[in-house]
Amino acid sequence: MKVTVNKYLNARAEQASTNAACFFYKSPGDTIEIDDVLIGTEIDGNSIWYHCKDDGCFYWSGGIEEQEFEIPGKATASNKDLIAIINTIKNDRSFYLSKRVIGYKGIGVGLKNDSGSLPLCLVIFVIEKINLNQLDASNSVPTSISYKGFQIMTDVKPVKEPATHNFIQHQNHEELKPDINFNPIAIGASISNNTPNKPSSGYGTRTMRVKKNSKDYLLSCFHVLLYNRIFSAGDFTYNGSIDEQAVFPSPIKNTAFPRNRFTHPVVEGELNGFYDYGLVELQSPFEIANNFDGTAITEFVKRAEVDEYIDTQVTIIGATSYKQTGKITSIKAEIEVECRGFQRKYFDVLVSEKISMGGDSGAPVITTDNKLLGYVIAGNERDVSFILPFYYLFLNKGITI
Repeated sequence: MKVTVNKYLNARAEQASTNAACFFYKSPGDTIEIDDVLIGTEIDGNSIWYHCKDDGCFYWSGGIEEQEFEIPGKATASNKDLIAIINTIKNDRSFYLSKRVIGYKGIGVGLKNDSGSLPLCLVIFVIEKINLNQLDASNSVPTSISYKGFQIMTDVKPVKEPATHNFIQHQNHEELKPDINFNPIAIGASISNNTPNKPSSGYGTRTMRVKKNSKDYLLSCFHVLLYNRIFSAGDFTYNGSIDEQAVFPSPIKNTAFPRNRFTHPVVEGELNGFYDYGLVELQSPFEIANNFDGTAITEFVKRAEVDEYIDTQVTIIGATSYKQTGKITSIKAEIEVECRGFQRKYFDVLVSEKISMGGDSGAPVITTDNKLLGYVIAGNERDVSFILPFYYLFLNKGITI
């Protein structure tokens, strides 16, 4: 197939990589006869490359005009390739789809119909599904997309009213059950903000004990520990300069045994598209035990490993739901959720079957091989839960377990 170059484009010898030798380049307006499409070095969120039939070189697809085409008979060899392809489509088309699809809430790489027996697909998250006969071509989602040589399936998944999963007392007047996992040193039980002169109105879940610069901290969500500091849909950073405290177990959820509560300062936090965390200073590492079903959690899932956990079972330990198990159905998702009355977008989110509810924000998400995958941030009451992977905190904030 003949395609057109639309920017200066290096010709890479022997492999689809920016590290490969380059002896010449193509200019805008030049044409290339391509005979294969493959995955190579990712540039600007795009890892799709072409092989030229005439000169035998490899060209990055980001410098080619044509996009909506398929090379007949081209099949992807692995989930790894499919994830890279669909992630490229997501990065390229998310803004366009957000303006086109009615009730759009997000996009990601996921399981078709939540089934592991079908190839991975591009998942569009919407408030609710609309019958095709009520839509026209301008706002319907095709069952598959031809994109840069590949044919990729799509799926539309309803996620009605997703919101952060902290519990706000005025939203529910039912009597709260005490923590099942009341042990004050356990992970996965309750925690509340305890700022002087500002009594907490809700609670979330303590994730686990973490380390930063050789000091011990307790991790939970920003929107749990620093809820009163969220004033808009913007980004927020907290550096401990103003007195904010956390108390665990939460007195809202546990009215008995006040002597068994711990109150410590919140010293750090950040809330934006990639982070939703706060750190509570601990006086001793013995205040929190990183144990799950009698097994010490000493490892977390690294960035290069996260994709392997799609279509696998995970378990949360939440202050409200306690122990719940479900399947990871989507990865690398962009999703909009309600947080204190504002719509907030999170990136690189893991999506699971519904395993959480209000009060479970911060709940640790544990894999079947006893690694920390991440922690719950949001979901809805019917379909899904949303999880932020832990590795971002390790790579960019120096936080580990």
